[in-house]
Amino acid sequence: MGRHQQHAGMRHGGQHGGGKHGKGRHEKYEQVVKRLDLIEARLARIEAMLESMMRR
Repeated sequence: MGRHQQHAGMRHGGQHGGGKHGKGRHEKYEQVVKRLDLIEARLARIEAMLESMMRR
């Protein structure tokens, strides 16, 4: 009985994930874009620092 319940729970989880799949992928894409923006900002800051160091 317990084993059957566990399987049903697993199946439900799979269904839930499937329903959310498209949305989840979109959220992940947004996260990637945000991360890239952060990296770009960091690179710009490093470039500015290097330029100011080179001028000295």
